[in-house]
Amino acid sequence: MSKLFRILQGLVFLALFLYPHPLGAALPPPPLPKLQTVPVLRVGYVPLPGVFFKDEHGLYKGIAFEYLSTVASYMNCSLDFSPGTEEENLEKLAAGELDLVPTAMAHEEQGLASLSLGPSIGYVAFQAENEELRHKLQAAIGEVDSLAPYYRFHLLERYRPMEIPLSLTAEEKAYLTEKKVLHSLTSEGQPPYTYFKDGEHLGIIADIMEIIAKDLDISITSAPLQSSEARLHAMNTGEIDFIADLYDDYNWAAENEVWLTKPYLKIDYVAVMNRDHPLPDAPVIACARGHFYNRTYTEYHYPSSQVRYYPTMQDCLRAVHDGEADIVFTKTLTVQNDIYAGGYLNLYTPGSVVFSHFVSIGVSRHADPRLFSILNKEISHLHTQQIASILTRHAHSMGESGTLFALIYYHPMKTIALIGLGFLLLLLAMGLFFFQKRHYHKKLYHMAYTDPLTGLHNMAWLTQHLPELISQQSRLREEGKLFVMSVTLDRLAFMKETFDLKLLMESMLATLQDSRTENPWLLADGINSEGTCLYFLCCEPEGMSMRQAAEKFIRDGTVMTIGKVPTIFTHRVGLMPVPPDDDVSASWLLDCAYSAKMEAIATDQNLFIYDERLAEQYHQRQEMESLMHKALAAQEFQVWLQPKYDLATRNTLGAEALVRWESPELGFLPPGAFMDLFERNGFAVELDYYVLERVCEIQSARLKKGLPALPVSVNQSGLHITEQGYLGRMRDIMDRWKLIPGLIELEITETAFIDFTTKEQREDAAQIIDDLQAIGYSLSMDDFCTGYSSLSMLQNLPMNVMKIDRDILWEAEKSPRSMNILRHIIALGKALSMSVLVEGIETKEQEELLIKLGCDNGQGFYYARPMPVKEFYEEFLPKHS
Repeated sequence: MSKLFRILQGLVFLALFLYPHPLGAALPPPPLPKLQTVPVLRVGYVPLPGVFFKDEHGLYKGIAFEYLSTVASYMNCSLDFSPGTEEENLEKLAAGELDLVPTAMAHEEQGLASLSLGPSIGYVAFQAENEELRHKLQAAIGEVDSLAPYYRFHLLERYRPMEIPLSLTAEEKAYLTEKKVLHSLTSEGQPPYTYFKDGEHLGIIADIMEIIAKDLDISITSAPLQSSEARLHAMNTGEIDFIADLYDDYNWAAENEVWLTKPYLKIDYVAVMNRDHPLPDAPVIACARGHFYNRTYTEYHYPSSQVRYYPTMQDCLRAVHDGEADIVFTKTLTVQNDIYAGGYLNLYTPGSVVFSHFVSIGVSRHADPRLFSILNKEISHLHTQQIASILTRHAHSMGESGTLFALIYYHPMKTIALIGLGFLLLLLAMGLFFFQKRHYHKKLYHMAYTDPLTGLHNMAWLTQHLPELISQQSRLREEGKLFVMSVTLDRLAFMKETFDLKLLMESMLATLQDSRTENPWLLADGINSEGTCLYFLCCEPEGMSMRQAAEKFIRDGTVMTIGKVPTIFTHRVGLMPVPPDDDVSASWLLDCAYSAKMEAIATDQNLFIYDERLAEQYHQRQEMESLMHKALAAQEFQVWLQPKYDLATRNTLGAEALVRWESPELGFLPPGAFMDLFERNGFAVELDYYVLERVCEIQSARLKKGLPALPVSVNQSGLHITEQGYLGRMRDIMDRWKLIPGLIELEITETAFIDFTTKEQREDAAQIIDDLQAIGYSLSMDDFCTGYSSLSMLQNLPMNVMKIDRDILWEAEKSPRSMNILRHIIALGKALSMSVLVEGIETKEQEELLIKLGCDNGQGFYYARPMPVKEFYEEFLPKHS
């Protein structure tokens, strides 16, 4: 009845609306709301793909279109677009027929003005006299940048080109026309990556070579690799043009005079173990002879007593199966096929990637340089989707090549049918099999997703379940209250050596359980395979921010009782907020939290929150590390000189050698962009030797020409102090160049000796300094008074030069007390018969202050900035000597 009533009521209202009033008077129409008029801006654009264009559906697209539309919305304006050439659009703009014109360059002529929309987006031009429009545009652009600072980067990512075009020079095309066929050597017996069947090269690398040959319009032949000496000889004599699959080992490449191209393939390795045998504290690692990862991973991370070699990978798997070895590392793509092929169903892999390596093409350094350039351009041109499709296809083919043993294991009913058992026996066997299978799968699940040492969920579990856990907290995610936390403890390795491992684990797990109870905002957790890092999915607790919650977690776990011993731990925590609406992967979130934690360690902080700057730095550091060995081999590092001078006469007394990196990939980089990274990864040692060799070469050349050679100082990393064979190598350099003693000065920071606190350490340091001076080097104490051991160094280390840090000078300008300290430091250096130099002089007042304080020598921008070697000797020195 209620439904019928609502229908009748609706008909009545409809009738009153459509027909005249019964009294004959029409009902007055309801008053319309007054709508606000939105101003329209006329925009002229040049149709350009990716910038401003219409797609096949007639819809506007492009980075300039989207950004300009966003800005217009903040101006409360609508846009009306009309296409045209840039000249036509600018003429219409000047005539007042258009209001805005997006352009690639700024225009300030014909009464026009421009505002920048950002890098790679361009500018927007308008009439210069329209100040109101200018202010609105500036305000809107500022508001967009303030509220969405990464909006431009999202647009750049969306409209970036999907592939890099293959652009060869005329000389490179001529080379390919002349060659027509390139001959290569390739590894064999490594399916599905590379193998030969009836003389034909097959596998993933063969497919990639086929794509390269098609792109370059040539043919590529492949032959199996011979011995290392034979293949290098064949390449250096021109019998073959390149080696198709070399590991990206730049040390090996430098030793054998080989250029390595950019990597075109990444190969991941996993560990394979025997589930029937517990893993001992010192596991035996089975290695196939001749495999590259033996050198780069196994032999690097394990002592020789734990490494056992076998002829093939199948022999390694058999050794682990039989208990002769405990672990073998094999390729992720082939691991299951390797296990099934041998029938080793008691072997398993946790699935986590242990290490990876890249595959590059190797070209002789004596070959035509056009070949190396062509191959690098082609590899850059290869689309990642092409490589992914090849890998997927071969992974599928590996899955289809199951053995009879695996077929029987996964199809028990067929097995029972083949052996002719009766129906009753079949039912009994099936029941028993499914019971065991269920138990086995349960055990497998536990092994696959649980850390064996702690019993916690492992990273495979957390990675798989993190998206579901996040979706269960959709409301918190939308409110921006979800985050991922990565936690590690300092000195954990020391603790494992100090305490009983079982007792330590029990204490840590008890502390973790207490923390879960005290902090219900810890929603889920997992531990990495090494047992050194915990990851948590967290939500912000009521009344606390993400940072405050993490700081509470750190405070709660600072003191841990191991046995009955209260022990203080230092936490390093990385935080990654879960984006409220972006579709992101679990691996990415965990990687970002890990990167933030590593930044906390690098900057000696307890806590660091991931941001885009960190992402950019992380990727830049990765790229620098991938290029640094190639850059050193290609002599991309340049030596610049900054003069040192006599404060009284203003004559040049010498110079300091500084390094600059002229990278084809990264551009021109000052030392501040890369030296901290090189100090951390140890590459600074080799770079120091490179700079020292270049300076010796410069000094030797000037002496041979009869030209004056002033002393030049070279920085030495503190890593050299504990380097094996350091003095021998320094002696070899001086013997090779036969320079006059004192022409090379080594600048060593006092912080290099900061940990040399015992008598034995001090004696060792003094011996190093004495030996360097005996070889012919003079020694400078760099950055004096910035560390904690200045006076101790003066007492124990007989240095020649005291180089006072610029911070002391700057403080002396501000404070009479600091000026008095600087005066006495200068006097102390002179009393010890040391040459005293102050760096960082930037003003005339600073120079006059130092002369007043009795300082003789200086260095700084006020006198001269660093400059290339040629400019120093040919232009600067003749005017300042």
